[in-house]
Amino acid sequence: MTASAQGDKRLEIANACGGETWAANAPTIFIVAYDSSLGGDGGIAPHEWIEADAGCVVQQILLEASAWTLSGNIVSRGLEDWNGAGQEQYETILSLPSSLIPLYVVPVGHDGVIPNSRPF
Repeated sequence: MTASAQGDKRLEIANACGGETWAANAPTIFIVAYDSSLGGDGGIAPHEWIEADAGCVVQQILLEASAWTLSGNIVSRGLEDWNGAGQEQYETILSLPSSLIPLYVVPVGHDGVIPNSRPF
């Protein structure tokens, strides 16, 4: 599967995260997504297992960032609804197929305190 999105999409991604524009300053943004085409369930599989697996992936990203003395954060604002409006925004921004369901956005590379971050 290939995506045709090109260019720097960090600001658009940050805006899709409910206006968490501080995330656009991160050198790297990882998006953890579930590919609903693999299980043939169309995105209706029990979310607990999928989200637990995604949480493990996020944990590994943050542990590796820490090992490199980089900071990172988890942004899920805008992705609260499974197959919701957040998914549609990411499909458009990144030219993703509808089978990919974004679960977490993980900006990595900030040094120090992240400005203007808001608690969930």
